[in-house]
Amino acid sequence: MADPGFRRAIVLPGLTLVAGLAAAQGPVADHPCAAAAEDSARLACYDAAFGRAATKSIGAALPAASEADAAAQAKKDFGLSEADKRALDPARTGPSRPESNTGKVAEVRKRSTGEWVVTLEDGQVWAQAESDTKAMIRVGDEVTVRRAALGSYVLVSANRVAMRVRRIK
Repeated sequence: MADPGFRRAIVLPGLTLVAGLAAAQGPVADHPCAAAAEDSARLACYDAAFGRAATKSIGAALPAASEADAAAQAKKDFGLSEADKRALDPARTGPSRPESNTGKVAEVRKRSTGEWVVTLEDGQVWAQAESDTKAMIRVGDEVTVRRAALGSYVLVSANRVAMRVRRIK
């Protein structure tokens, strides 16, 4: 049989938590706005009560970005972390997740440590993240950078050899 002190130490905080949640639900459910039958009226009442600025009505359509703009933005952002994307545009409202980016190589250079750094025509700069590769990359080659396991990326060269890379710009 369990020790009564142990049972009290477990049950009492649990009951306190449940009572606190019930108390937190009370004022919202008893609020005069909860009585509004229509959704838009209820939302407007809560917005007025809790100080949120007036917004467009629920039925009004928000301006939609064109699919071409969204695709261009997704390609531009490919390989950046969500934190990097927010740093570039703090008003960003959602992740873009293309699976790959294909482009022509504008510049190839080798670091003093031996890693390749590849710049694509769209301005993306990718650095080799592994030390050994048989990939051959030249200016003008068409390469594909695609998502790999665990948030990593792989650059597939024109000779169909993949090397793990990370985006540096």
